[in-house]
Amino acid sequence: MGTVWRAHDEVLDRDVAVKEVSLPGQLRVGERVLLYHRVLSEARATAMLDHPGVITVHDIVEQDGRPWIVMELVHGSSLQRLIDQGGRLPPQRAAAIGRQVLSVLVAAHAVGLLHRDVKPSNVLLAVDGRVVLTDFGLAVHRNDVGSRAPLEGSPAYVSPEQASSKPITEASDLWSLGAMLYAAVEGRPPYARGDALASLMAVLLDPYEPPEHAGGLRVVIDGLLRKDPAERLTADQTARLFDRLETGERTGPARMLPRIGALATVSVLAALVAAGGTWSSRWTAVGSSDTVRLREAVAAAGMAGYREAAGYSVGIPLGWRRTVRADGIYWSDPRMNRYVRIAPTAGDPLGDLRAAEQRSRYAHYRTIRLEAADRPAGTGAEWEYTWLGTHALQSRVGDYDLLFVAPEDRWTPSVRMFDDILTTFRG
Repeated sequence: MGTVWRAHDEVLDRDVAVKEVSLPGQLRVGERVLLYHRVLSEARATAMLDHPGVITVHDIVEQDGRPWIVMELVHGSSLQRLIDQGGRLPPQRAAAIGRQVLSVLVAAHAVGLLHRDVKPSNVLLAVDGRVVLTDFGLAVHRNDVGSRAPLEGSPAYVSPEQASSKPITEASDLWSLGAMLYAAVEGRPPYARGDALASLMAVLLDPYEPPEHAGGLRVVIDGLLRKDPAERLTADQTARLFDRLETGERTGPARMLPRIGALATVSVLAALVAAGGTWSSRWTAVGSSDTVRLREAVAAAGMAGYREAAGYSVGIPLGWRRTVRADGIYWSDPRMNRYVRIAPTAGDPLGDLRAAEQRSRYAHYRTIRLEAADRPAGTGAEWEYTWLGTHALQSRVGDYDLLFVAPEDRWTPSVRMFDDILTTFRG
C-alpha cells in the first residue's frame, strides 16, 4: 500500500524513514477515506507501545493530499526477504527470531492490542540484532472484537477463528506466530494455496504437512498451530519452550488435535460467500506479502443496508438504531455512546468546516486536524476534534456530510467501524 523512503530530518539533523501511502486513482471515495484512517490507526497503535521490537513513530504529516508517517529508520531486511533469497532458516535462528516477535506480542497484548497480521514480511531483522514487528495497521483492541470481527490479514497466516469470522483473542496472534515459524524453517507457509479462498479453506479444514526441518522447534510450531484456540500454547508456555530450546533441553512432541467443528466452519464460510462476498487483496502474492480484506463479505454478514430518500445508500452495523432528525439521519450504537449522522450538504467543504469550528462551544475543545482531503469526485475536507472525553470526525464525501462520534478511550477501534461504514457509502 505504499513505499518506505530513507529521508533526512533537516530540523533535528537525523536520518528517518518516511512511509508514503499510495492512493490509486481507481479507489472509491469511501476507500480513500478508509486508507487514510488506516494510516492514522497504524501510527496511533504503534505509538502506544514502548518496546525495542516496535518502530518509534515520530510524526504523521499530509502532503499532496496523502498521509505520510515519519518514523525511526531501522537498517535491515524483512524475514520474508531473507527466506526468499536464502531459503529456509536453521531452527535455532528461527527460534531466536520467534522469541523476540513473541516479546512484542506480549507487550501489545498487555495494553489490549491484537496485531492480526503477524507474518514474515512484517518482521524486520535489523543489522544491530533487533527483531522488529512492523505494520500495526490492522491492530484492534481486544474489547472491541465482536462475533463479526472483520476478516483481515494474510490468508496463509490467519487463524481458523479469523478465517471463519469468529471472535479473536491473543491466541489468534500466536497461531500466526506458529505459521511464521513454520515458514521460516520450511521456506513456505503451512497453508499457502493457489488463491486466497483456497488458503483460507485449508486453514479451516486441512492438516498441515509436518515440518521436516524444524528440529526441536517443531514442538512450538505444533503447539501454536492447533485449530482450537483453547488448545493452543499460551504466550507463557511458548516462552518457556523457547527458553528450553535455547539451553538445549530436549522437548517432547506436541499432541495433535482432530479437526473438531470442521463442518460448522464450512457452513460459516459458505454463508459468507453465498451472501455475495468478494475476495480481494492489497498485494498480489498469496501467502507472502499480501493482505486480504473481506470487507464486502463482512458487510453482507454483519451490516444492514439502507437507501435513503436523500439520494445515498449506506451499510450500518446490525442492531444500531435509526433516528430521523432535522439535521440529518442518525444511527446510534445501543451498547456504547457512539453514533453516525449523515446529511446532504452543499458549498465549500473546507470553508464550511472552518466556519463550524469557529462556532464550536464545546468545553475543553481541541482540534486534532482540519484539512482538505482529496476525493475522486472533487475536493473534500475532514475535521477531527475532541472535547471532554469525546472524539469526533466530520467528513465531507461528495455532496454529503458524515459525522462520527465515539468515546475518546475507544476511538481507535471505533473509528475502524466508521471506516467500514464509509466503504459502503454511495452518494
